[in-house]
Amino acid sequence: MRFRKKPCVARNLSLRLSSRNSEMGMMISRMAQETELKRDAPLKNLYQKAQASLVFSLFSKLPSSKTHPLNTLKDKYLSPTIDSDMGLRMYILVLLSRMFNHDREGLVYLKQVQLARLAELLFIAFEIHGCILEPSAAKTLDEKHEIEDGNRLSVIAGDFLMAAASSQLAEIENQIVVDQISKSIADISSGTLQELPVLCSEQEWLKAKLQRDVSLVKRAAWSTITLQKDQITEEQLIADDVPKHCGQFAADLMFLKVINEDIAKYTSGQTEAQNLLPTLYDSNGLSRANVLSAEVYDRCKISLAVFPDCQEKKIFQDYITMLIYKK
Repeated sequence: MRFRKKPCVARNLSLRLSSRNSEMGMMISRMAQETELKRDAPLKNLYQKAQASLVFSLFSKLPSSKTHPLNTLKDKYLSPTIDSDMGLRMYILVLLSRMFNHDREGLVYLKQVQLARLAELLFIAFEIHGCILEPSAAKTLDEKHEIEDGNRLSVIAGDFLMAAASSQLAEIENQIVVDQISKSIADISSGTLQELPVLCSEQEWLKAKLQRDVSLVKRAAWSTITLQKDQITEEQLIADDVPKHCGQFAADLMFLKVINEDIAKYTSGQTEAQNLLPTLYDSNGLSRANVLSAEVYDRCKISLAVFPDCQEKKIFQDYITMLIYKK
């Protein structure tokens, strides 16, 4: 369902979110420079495997309506002029890897980068699947046909990227990592299904968001450090709790982003957006939401305090500061 907003509210919302997107874009550009990975690395990896023609063939069949979510998603990932969070999950994982792995030419690091790319690819696949609309919402027969065509394309494109990510996962040749990423795929599916109806409690919202938006990065972060633990020399020993610690830190990073995005939408006037944090609509709900955000922010700071001092740590510090002060 789409809601019509008052022009002034919509304009203020657009300016506020545009500013946030710009800052996010600059932060991700900084991550790209540090990791020497382009934001579209997950998709470019497909092109290197001679799959470009199929990808562009799919995008050439986009719905004619410019408002269809699949068109919006296409602009997000293919237009270099749009600031988005494309690549964020990949960069979080690579930055964590670089904290503990200084051999940029070794096989382990190459596998860590591959894991980061395929995690981003999985997220894109689920976003494409999320463009599927309910045909009954169409007001005309033409709209119904357009929705049906868009749905078919969403299924095909999403499944294609999912299969590509799965193939790359198998190439890592680590069953523990395969199991973790497989569990995150199940979590995302479950969290997405929970969000289809309107969420009515904070606990339901938390469960759905942790599954849909957090699980993949958490399990992938644990996995990327585990990859290194399994193939290191005695001089490079990593404490047993580091993989778990990195996984929880990555989870809190993503959770902080999700909470603060909902707060920003609510305070900017987008109060009728679907599946915002239900607490926001309660008495003193905004205060409670800010408390929740502050709790996650504090957890991020505590986690960062035990990480080794390095440029990657500084980037993470600046990132969480940007999130907490730009709600």
